[in-house]
Amino acid sequence: MRIYLKIIAACISISALMTACDKKDEITSEEGVIYMTQAIDARSSIDLLIADTAQSFTFGGAYGGQLYPQQDIQLSFKLDTGLIAAYNASHSTSYEKLPVDKYTISNLETIIRSGRTTSDGIKVSVDTKTLPKDAEYLMPITLQTASTGKINEELKTAYFKIKISRKETDLTSMATLTVSKDNNDGPNGGEGSAKLVDNNLTTKFLTGGFPIVLWMQLKFPEAVSIQSYKLTSGNDAPERDPKDWKFFGSNDGNTWVELDSKTNQSFSGRTQTVQYEFENDTPYSYYRWQVEKNNGSDAFQITEWRVITFK
Repeated sequence: MRIYLKIIAACISISALMTACDKKDEITSEEGVIYMTQAIDARSSIDLLIADTAQSFTFGGAYGGQLYPQQDIQLSFKLDTGLIAAYNASHSTSYEKLPVDKYTISNLETIIRSGRTTSDGIKVSVDTKTLPKDAEYLMPITLQTASTGKINEELKTAYFKIKISRKETDLTSMATLTVSKDNNDGPNGGEGSAKLVDNNLTTKFLTGGFPIVLWMQLKFPEAVSIQSYKLTSGNDAPERDPKDWKFFGSNDGNTWVELDSKTNQSFSGRTQTVQYEFENDTPYSYYRWQVEKNNGSDAFQITEWRVITFK
């Protein structure tokens, strides 16, 4: 009964990263073994968002066996970036060292307190604001010493694999679409302009009359800041693809600010989505994508146009 209650208590009190309930049999079979739960691969992958405020994660040590420690256990850790090259070589990866000015570690010492099976957490704070999207870093943390107990040599180092992601919110559905020239069957026709923003890659917008300057416009009920847009090529006829274009913002639908421009663009495949990014912190009520050239056809097509904010 005592062991059963202990397991329940541990499950309730320990976070997902530091739970003792998922201990493997080979870890818990020896009483007093000290290890890092994050040394298990599935627990060392960290996704951090690009944000104005620091993003964080925690690590610590754990006590193995069926009993609780009867006294506090002092633990010390080491950030060992010298292990990165060897890890990359043995795993065929290319992780980089996280720049030293982009993170802080609250401490490298902690305690497994008497009557508990996991230590107090050590916090790592990462300044992600200026880190590149999709960058991948490796932060090896090694459990160096324990005041009592035996350190498990196979589970003493956690290789934290940190991936930098960005929060992206698709705002397209909030806006009303208009175009300067629609399909002959109208916006709701089989290849009408409504297909441009239906979030369906099996439909497309097709219109004729090229060469012309064709624009597609989104009007939002309230001004929003957009920093990116996505275009998906048509299912056939690459000569109909957009080649040169400009992207504008406006707050009155008359005066336009150029936010982005592209020339000599091409898609490498059919129904291929390409994302374009630009700097913009100004909210606008209108956004216009103006296509000035395609790849030579007398028709224009695009499968999807989406607008994205990183806020």
